[in-house]
Amino acid sequence: MRKVEDIFIEMIKIDSESGSEKRFVNYLKDEFGKLGLECIKDIASIEKTGSDAPNLIVKLKGQKTDKTCIGFSAHVDTVVPGKDIKPILDGDVIKSSGNTILGSDDKSGIAAILHAAMRIKEENIPSRDAMFIFTTSEEVGLLGAKHLDTSLIEGLENMIVLDSGGPFGEIITSAPSQNSIKMKVKGKAAHAGLEPEKGLNAIFAVSKGIANTKIGRIDDETTSNIGTIRGGKATNIVPDLVEFEGEVRSRDDNKLKKVTEEMISSIQKEVKECGCEFEYEVIPEYKAYNIPNDHELVKEIINVGKKMGVDIKTGSTGGGSDTNIHCENGINAVNMSTGMMNVHTTSEHIHIEDLKKTSEFIFNILTN
Repeated sequence: MRKVEDIFIEMIKIDSESGSEKRFVNYLKDEFGKLGLECIKDIASIEKTGSDAPNLIVKLKGQKTDKTCIGFSAHVDTVVPGKDIKPILDGDVIKSSGNTILGSDDKSGIAAILHAAMRIKEENIPSRDAMFIFTTSEEVGLLGAKHLDTSLIEGLENMIVLDSGGPFGEIITSAPSQNSIKMKVKGKAAHAGLEPEKGLNAIFAVSKGIANTKIGRIDDETTSNIGTIRGGKATNIVPDLVEFEGEVRSRDDNKLKKVTEEMISSIQKEVKECGCEFEYEVIPEYKAYNIPNDHELVKEIINVGKKMGVDIKTGSTGGGSDTNIHCENGINAVNMSTGMMNVHTTSEHIHIEDLKKTSEFIFNILTN
């Protein structure tokens, strides 16, 4: 029986930055296929995500008819820099060489799923029905999950997404909605040295607008941010166009609406006082979810943790994940930590013990 850490190391050596996941998806199809599991490529997702690979759905047919089908989900893509990853084993810790990310986000979850499935098949252990959903392009907008052909997972009611950081033993049962806001300010160009009076400075107008907008932590479940800004051509030209983007997140949709409107109104007021034009577009990215602690899925997760000697904690987050999309599609889903640490950085690492616990947990959910 292969060790989960060896499977993980093999996986992270396969490049799969967002948009370039084909080689890794084919690897997964081959590995699960060897176990006799049904593998379905969600071909329709390719056109909509822009990836070179489809979502992959793997179905495990079990023998335990007293248990409902359970889903596990993880994404196959990684952030940049994620090419030519060279894993280093430092005691119980697997880390990158320092020039790239490690890829435990989210190959730690995928390795644990594959290892648990291998154990079930190789040891011929009865299990319940399960579906493993591997999505593409998660890191660039949850695109694989958003464009998943849900008819391929019809009947699935409960799902565990393996895509949360921190030591093994926490499940995220509540996460926010997010609005992205694209904004544009139009001024009037003029020579900055000869006749600045004839211009309308779009950068100045935007600066005043942002300065009068509350940014950052609004309350314990709401945040806002201005994240990108582009404008201006040269110092001797009064800038006539600025494009910038922001976001608002909240686990309370009423607060989401209120803070979004306040951001737009505040910026719009200052921009218009400067004589400039203001355009904006609000794009809902995903909806909040909240799975109560007395839900059957949460109780089952906690009970399996107890059998393992692990005290499973429930918590909330300010970030979004595929979990939001799965819940929006009518599935009861929670996001579970796999042990990945310092994700999206070159100091990303994971403890082998957390990989083992994640695999053991999946195995127990499937076979108990």
